[in-house]
Amino acid sequence: MIAIYEGDSLHGTKIDINYEKTCDCQPNHLNCMTPKEWIKNQLGVWQFNYEGRDIRDKNLHPATFPISLSKKVIELFTHIKRRFNKAP
Repeated sequence: MIAIYEGDSLHGTKIDINYEKTCDCQPNHLNCMTPKEWIKNQLGVWQFNYEGRDIRDKNLHPATFPISLSKKVIELFTHIKRRFNKAP
């Protein structure tokens, strides 16, 4: 594990990770959400309903949280929101 502290030569510099953004968001945006969507997701408590495809049996898989929780976290910190949207 590498830690970069304030005062280190790499502190504040961009590290090239060979990432190519595939959306049309502004370069300084954290995600593809609109400001209204971002504010809505800043509520202190999120509520989710289990879907039919969610695994709720810990004997089958240890992660029994709803798939929609993973989707929400991924949307908050990536530029792939449109991949999750259902086809029209």
